[in-house]
Amino acid sequence: MRDNTTLPIAKLPQRTVTILRNLMALCDLQLFCLAKAHVAKAHGTKVDGGVAGRKGNRQMKSEIILCVNVYGPRDIADGVGEFFTQCGMHLQGPEHCDRDVLYYNPHLLWNDEEPVTTLSLASTFTPLDIEQIEKKPDLFELLRNEEPLLETDTPALLSTTLHR
Repeated sequence: MRDNTTLPIAKLPQRTVTILRNLMALCDLQLFCLAKAHVAKAHGTKVDGGVAGRKGNRQMKSEIILCVNVYGPRDIADGVGEFFTQCGMHLQGPEHCDRDVLYYNPHLLWNDEEPVTTLSLASTFTPLDIEQIEKKPDLFELLRNEEPLLETDTPALLSTTLHR
């Protein structure tokens, strides 16, 4: 993958490239690909995968997420679904659609009564800003309470007398 300056910004795993090439060779399909950069804070000194960089005393980890929307005729959708299943992959809901077309996913249970379009399913999810807690409380310690509970009056609906 290259940016506007033709400098490489990421390299797809060979398995992914092979799957997409084989799919395009087998069927009359169109693919819409979108690469999203995601930067996450990582703790410690080891960063697995991605590109690591330093910011203060925290290690930064960045990764590129590739979203691929597959467009094609409805009559080959089941075959495309089987192809992805054999590759150990599963089709998911559409993200970042570039067109509004009828949607069908052979990996989902489907109700054919009402037609659904890709833009009607587009996610409006906004990622949350999650803050890391440095000092984590001991939850079991919070549950361990040695103080006795106060006695209360017997509820009116309880007819059995409670004895000590």
